[in-house]
Amino acid sequence: MTSSQLLLLLAEVLLHVGEHLDRRTLYAAIQTSTHLNTTYTPLLWRTITLDDTSVHPIRFEALQSRAEHVCDLTLKTFLPSQSLPTKDFWNAVYSEWLQPRSLTVQELNVTERVAGAFWKACSRFEVLHLSFHAPSASLPKDLVFPLVTHLDLKLDHQRTEPFSAEEQLSFIKSCPSLTSLCWSLDHFDSPMLQFQEALTHKTWTQLVEIEFKGLVHLDAEMAAVMDSLHPLKNLILSQCSFGPLTFSRLKERHFATLEVLNVIGCEGFTSPMAMEVLSRSLRLQEFSCPHIRPKDLVQCSQEQQQQQPFACQSQLRHLDLFISKDDTDPVDWTIQAMERLSTLNQLKYLSLCPTRRVFGCRDQALNQAHETSSKRGNALDMSLANGLGRLSSLNKMSYLEFGDSSPRMGVQEAQWMAQYWKQLKSVNLSSDNNRPPAGL
Repeated sequence: MTSSQLLLLLAEVLLHVGEHLDRRTLYAAIQTSTHLNTTYTPLLWRTITLDDTSVHPIRFEALQSRAEHVCDLTLKTFLPSQSLPTKDFWNAVYSEWLQPRSLTVQELNVTERVAGAFWKACSRFEVLHLSFHAPSASLPKDLVFPLVTHLDLKLDHQRTEPFSAEEQLSFIKSCPSLTSLCWSLDHFDSPMLQFQEALTHKTWTQLVEIEFKGLVHLDAEMAAVMDSLHPLKNLILSQCSFGPLTFSRLKERHFATLEVLNVIGCEGFTSPMAMEVLSRSLRLQEFSCPHIRPKDLVQCSQEQQQQQPFACQSQLRHLDLFISKDDTDPVDWTIQAMERLSTLNQLKYLSLCPTRRVFGCRDQALNQAHETSSKRGNALDMSLANGLGRLSSLNKMSYLEFGDSSPRMGVQEAQWMAQYWKQLKSVNLSSDNNRPPAGL
């Protein structure tokens, strides 16, 4: 479409077209006419990233002159000191910006002189991703953040006066409209009791997405949190002592609403627990856990005459787990496990890789068991001779990963995948740490 043809479109249509153009194309378009300049210039300023890698760095003065257009601002690592945002800049964000939406601050040094204005500016945004250095005394005591709905918080722990977990929790409590919380506490004592107490006082009435990074806690404490939360849509936990009490509360309170469950690094999350999640969570779309055994995948209970379908089979798009065989498992269990997986016909992402199954897990015995299983080849054998053909129903598959434990994977298997998985984009047979994001 030429620029003259573009000019014939209604303003609303023009704007819609512009939202699908990259920055280079937008910049070229605004130089062709006054009308396109007026229409598309705001789009160029809607999302701004400032860091030391920018080829054409934007000065804060220029940014301020376009403040009415800026919605999303990202300040990244290693901005030179002379380029750091000033107190006047943050005051202007607070008082003059028309429609701030998201603020991302990564590894930035927020000095004591600037901190007060910075925190006030934060109160204007809906989404905050904060990972930076700041004096602990700068945390606001009385300031409220009523607009913040999504908070990703990782405050620097290496300073001489780090933020305590209680101070961080105080800040989180000042965000009453939270719907999503990601909280990194890698080097702090677990504040789960205080967090649970805040939940009982209905501090956050809309919180439905939780991610805790680096927490180590007691099973009873996490169970109390699960019991006090509103029904969750997303739950992501790492380095957690996930025990039967926590699982019981998770099942009773959240199975009916869970769409994303990631417990990949949780000690104590067992294979039977994984089966219960798959069998009872109707809305589950993404599931990541340490492992599952073929025995639990294929064996019928004494009361059942046939396998029951997975509750989530029409919803599940992303499955990440390690199917770990025992030496005593019957040979045909591999084929039966494939048949069970074949019922998950909406899958786009399937990872059966034995490495990295318990990333961040402190249970050395569990890690060693997974490593030993990988070395001995006790992972699900992805070969046609062992039932790969049963997975022809997974015709939406985009990504497959199974590590380096299937030496019998060969040309025939590759040809079979090309024939039946038309949408397949990537097959990862290695054990490296590179992997695509969830939500393919």
